[in-house]
Amino acid sequence: MIFAGDIRKQPAYREFKFKCVGSMYNTEYVMKNSFFVGVYPGIDMPRLNYILTVFEEFFEGVEV
Repeated sequence: MIFAGDIRKQPAYREFKFKCVGSMYNTEYVMKNSFFVGVYPGIDMPRLNYILTVFEEFFEGVEV
C-alpha cells in the first residue's frame, strides 16, 4: 500500500478507469507523508550499516 500510495496517480495506471467511493484522504496522506525503503535478502550487515549512515547524515540537516 505504501509503495503505490494513490494507485490512480501512478504513471503505469494512467490509462485505467477507476471508480472511487468516498474520500481518498487517507490514501493521499500516506502517499505524501510516507517514505518507502525497498529491501531484498542480500542486505548484509555492511550494507545495512551503510544505509543507516546515509539516513543519519541526511536527517542531520532536517528540522522537525
